[in-house]
Amino acid sequence: MSSILQKMKGLFVTEADATARPPARAQSSPSADSSDTSSDDTSSAAPVLQLADVAGQVDDKFLEILLGAMNDANTPGFDYLEYKRSLVSLQEMQMDDATRYKSAYAMAKAMEATPAGLQNSAQHYLQVLQQEDQKFLESLQAQTTRRLDGKQQEIADAQSQISVWREEIKAIEQKIQEQESAAAQMQTELEEDQAKLSQTKANFDSSYAHLKSQIQTDLENIRKYLTTA
Repeated sequence: MSSILQKMKGLFVTEADATARPPARAQSSPSADSSDTSSDDTSSAAPVLQLADVAGQVDDKFLEILLGAMNDANTPGFDYLEYKRSLVSLQEMQMDDATRYKSAYAMAKAMEATPAGLQNSAQHYLQVLQQEDQKFLESLQAQTTRRLDGKQQEIADAQSQISVWREEIKAIEQKIQEQESAAAQMQTELEEDQAKLSQTKANFDSSYAHLKSQIQTDLENIRKYLTTA
């Protein structure tokens, strides 16, 4: 941060301000809180972003941008910024706000400043800040479109693919169940066929043995009884 902006930072940000975390404001341009004729130039702007409502803190990077815009828009002569320097210079003195503001104005009068002029000048810098706020929101919206929306589409595509795979898994699981059932049925039939074939062979062997035994008995008896006749 340049020395000029560093000095301007000292007018608006104390060490306590830099470490504090104020509540996050709504995602829309701020309006100037004033009792004069100023208007809220951004009251009709629709919310641009839908981001998490988190606490923020004063950031040097953004201060440099905002203070730089104010410095670039500094009006000639004694205006609000010079009056602010007077107010800050009186902070170390033991006086209440009313006395401090009046004392600073006493110095400002010597520079032909007027209350109306100081108010108009302050409103000018508020407008500068509001313009920077709008530029920031537009830039943030572009990043949202490029990064968040793209990522959301990637997530949707991934979820769609997951759904396809899940359906495929269901179909495969169904086929597995069908094949397991078919395999179990074939195993039962195999065992039944094995039992039938085993019984058939056993019956054949028994029949064969019976006939063989009968023939062998007859053959022995023929040899025994007929060859000696």
